[in-house]
Amino acid sequence: MTTPTEGHRPSGSRNFAEDVTRLEVHVADLTAKALRNAHRFESLVKTGADQTLQQRTSDLQRVALERLVGVALNVIAEEAKG
Repeated sequence: MTTPTEGHRPSGSRNFAEDVTRLEVHVADLTAKALRNAHRFESLVKTGADQTLQQRTSDLQRVALERLVGVALNVIAEEAKG
């Protein structure tokens, strides 16, 4: 026995399978965008960390050089005194 609406769709309605497929494609597109954004963010964080490390290394080298120059100047001043 069949119901009166079985096998019939109202005019203008879409196929459920097509709707699900469209939804799946949309979710896949959004997932791909999210993954690209995550990769970009990760790259920015890594670049920032690399720059921070380079800046810290540069600062430490500058401080070490300033100390070395200070010590050298003190030694020269002491030697000049005789």
